Amino acid sequence: MEDSCPPEFLPVGADNDSTMRQLNNSTNKVKKVIYLDHAATTPTRPEVIKAMAPFWSDKFGNPSALYKLGLEAKSATDTARSNVASVLFCRPEEVVFTAGGSESINLAILGSARNYRKNY
Repeated sequence: MEDSCPPEFLPVGADNDSTMRQLNNSTNKVKKVIYLDHAATTPTRPEVIKAMAPFWSDKFGNPSALYKLGLEAKSATDTARSNVASVLFCRPEEVVFTAGGSESINLAILGSARNYRKNY
């Protein structure tokens, strides 16, 4: 793959060695990329980046802590939980945020097993 592709044709965050970039050598343009591995990772929407930016820099407190940064993080987490609950038509206490896929899957299995044991 040649390095003559202008930067404006590269996907955001891509570099000349990126596998996301696929040159059409005859026209020197990038083909449209269709990404099919959203189970592994998904691009973050710009509005999410904007909403989260303060918590990656200034408001990085532990939401379980009692100091100011922690209380601010807890308040933001509670607001996010309420917003998600309203979209899902459920109670905020039914919304659980996890750190990743494995934790989410384990929580779903555990919840299903407990529900099965309770009902059967």
